[in-house]
Amino acid sequence: MTDRLPRQIDRRVRRVLDEIADPWELVKKRDHYFVRFADGGWVCVANNSSKTNDWLVNKTIEELRKRG
Repeated sequence: MTDRLPRQIDRRVRRVLDEIADPWELVKKRDHYFVRFADGGWVCVANNSSKTNDWLVNKTIEELRKRG
């Protein structure tokens, strides 16, 4: 399912999305990408920041693992 994700989403986040068993879909709102889960939860997986730091990626991964 991650083969069609935009390149703005970090490689480490893509790997976690591959591991998630719950159904999800990618939603683009303005300059952000969100993952929307079937139960209604949302997690931001990419934004318009030119610099993606490790803290932001790790926080996203942590939130995705809580959901999935």
